Amino acid sequence: MSGLDIFITQVEGEFVRLSGYDALEKVHDELTSRCMDAWLAMEPRLRSYFNNSETALSPQPRQGSGGRTRIRKQARNSRLPKRPLTAYFVYCREKRPLVHLEKPELKHIELTRELANRWNNLSSEEREPYDIAAQMDRKRYNDEMALMISRQDPDIDEDSASESRVYNSPEISEGSDSSRSSPASSPFN
Repeated sequence: MSGLDIFITQVEGEFVRLSGYDALEKVHDELTSRCMDAWLAMEPRLRSYFNNSETALSPQPRQGSGGRTRIRKQARNSRLPKRPLTAYFVYCREKRPLVHLEKPELKHIELTRELANRWNNLSSEEREPYDIAAQMDRKRYNDEMALMISRQDPDIDEDSASESRVYNSPEISEGSDSSRSSPASSPFN
């Protein structure tokens, strides 16, 4: 792909972002002609940027629903603590292997549906251990985030710290069964 092709592709991409694909189809030839004129009038330094550009090797954004292009999510800072699991995900992590043993013929999506149905049919007493495990995981996450922020870790900038959530969790009651509230003896670790 030549520098001119890269330049035209970028101009077309910007035009599509502002006006949509339908408008591009109507004025494509005129837009290409104007890009060629601009290329000839372009300063050599700027032209060399497009000729040496690495963008020729990068994939183009995929078209999503509604004619918009998808914007990739930024990679999460790997040094941030792992986000806490909800009670439902704690339940799924524990029960998925058991349901798979019961019904090995289920595909992944069907297995997930089965787990969701079982979760929805649980009483509040049956959900309690998963709620407690989720509270403990939220506490772990909040403690780790507070520690990282207090250390003023150079890898944790303001953007990544603000992107991470601080979860408000009710304190685990002291009167609860100590074997369930102890992280070391939790069946969900």
